[in-house]
Amino acid sequence: MQRQVVNVLCCPWCHDPLTLEQAEGEDEIRRGSLRCGRCAKSYLVHQGIPQFVSKNELRGKNRLAYWMENINARFYHYTVVKPMTWYFGLSEEEAREEYLCRLELRKNAKILEVAVGTGANIPYLFCYGSEIEFYGLDLSPGMLLQCAMNVRTWAYQAELFQGLAERLPFPEGSFDIVFHVGGINDFANKKQAIEEMIRVAKLGTKIVIVDEWFSPGKLHRFHERLLLHAFPAMARRTEPPVDFVPGNMVEIKLETIWNGYGYCLEFRKPA
Repeated sequence: MQRQVVNVLCCPWCHDPLTLEQAEGEDEIRRGSLRCGRCAKSYLVHQGIPQFVSKNELRGKNRLAYWMENINARFYHYTVVKPMTWYFGLSEEEAREEYLCRLELRKNAKILEVAVGTGANIPYLFCYGSEIEFYGLDLSPGMLLQCAMNVRTWAYQAELFQGLAERLPFPEGSFDIVFHVGGINDFANKKQAIEEMIRVAKLGTKIVIVDEWFSPGKLHRFHERLLLHAFPAMARRTEPPVDFVPGNMVEIKLETIWNGYGYCLEFRKPA
């Protein structure tokens, strides 16, 4: 974490500014702690990643996601992403292009990806424009450590944070672009996560939310039936969270992507 990043953080609970304590490092902070002066909560910085939620605070779906993603973080790209895009009948590049082209990327844009995972979208974003500020948040420390390794390999700059989508550690109106891909179907509180994405977006910002759109009735092909037996979770019906978008948002649009196996929900925070 770069030292100046402290200025764009806030307490995820009360939204007051944070102060950096016990920091190791000059420009780049590898270890230390962040403290909220209002509610006195303290958050560790470990291996350069601020940690805004501990596993003991998690319940239900969030707790399950924490453990599952940590276990599979190292191999996630090859055990989940690659098989899923093959299943959709697309290359990985084609699958990502279907939603990345909807982001309003521009020079010096400040971008937040909620549930950044291993950071697989980052190289595509920098291909659109190298002069961007990228911030990624994820629940899983394992995913974030893999993401940090990937970012160093790719030689890109990205700031990473561990925390809940339902309680983002950023002040209101911080980002030019806010997006999320693959995960909101299993969020513990979809409504609160969407409200948080809206809160941290600047006025006039488009918010893009993407995930799988499965229902048992869509699974007809032979290999789909095999996958259904191998991954029973695919049998659950998933619906886009369009009903959780506040009524004061504008340009609300819901479209199918990934040959009908995914959705893209777009809307804009009023200017």
